[in-house]
Amino acid sequence: LGFSQPVKAGACGLALLITQTSIVVANAGDCKAVLYRDQRPALALNMQHNASDVREQRRLELEHPNEDNVVRCKKEWHEPVVVAVPKSGWLAVKSWLGYPVELERLEHATKYSGCYVKGRLQPTRSFGDFYLKSAEFLYNHTSGRNFLPPPEAKGSAHAPTEPLQHSFPYITSEPEVMVYPRHEDDKFIVLGSDGLWDNVTDEEAVGFVRRLLLPADSGWSANSESPQRFDAFHIGTFLKLSKKIFSTSGAVKIWLDHIFKVTTNPT
Repeated sequence: LGFSQPVKAGACGLALLITQTSIVVANAGDCKAVLYRDQRPALALNMQHNASDVREQRRLELEHPNEDNVVRCKKEWHEPVVVAVPKSGWLAVKSWLGYPVELERLEHATKYSGCYVKGRLQPTRSFGDFYLKSAEFLYNHTSGRNFLPPPEAKGSAHAPTEPLQHSFPYITSEPEVMVYPRHEDDKFIVLGSDGLWDNVTDEEAVGFVRRLLLPADSGWSANSESPQRFDAFHIGTFLKLSKKIFSTSGAVKIWLDHIFKVTTNPT
């Protein structure tokens, strides 16, 4: 019909089904559910589908073996990692004879950030975003060109004689489903999108909710050395973030202002 922009609209989805015996989590995108069980560390119930995740990068590379630009990252660096070396073969013999044996070696793991599918979208699974799912929605009628850059063949020396075609779909809406057994110590689950988890750790989010829902546990905090600092600093940070996210809603902003004052300035 000539309307191009709607094909770039999309959303991630996270759904929970809680039964008498199980917790079922279905996720498509970079949302996350975090479970708190009494006196235990926060437990992430699902994997976030983001192009910066090495596992998702490998999956996309396997699904599109001929394209070199399926994932584009703005930042790449290397971090030192100590890797254990098993005592086998000649190393085992040297160790048995009493010679010094190096049982660890230093390697460098590649890390990525700011990665996008085809240089356009961070979530690797979503609803909508049809321009990454079908050639039917590739052309932008407004600008007169394609939404995506041309595919780049892997290995310039073996470039095909004919132009490489896009290998749709690059993303999917198929959710990843995880099932966990219910436990008598299950207390609550925090659900949030990447806008939350990019700014708050799992433990901070759980600590904030626990402080509000379980006031009897007021001595607990994500920072065990200073529970009072957790009350003022972490809750204040959490609500400031909420104010920033919901600043366009007057009613929500007034409510958050009130809660912020009550929480951070107790009488």
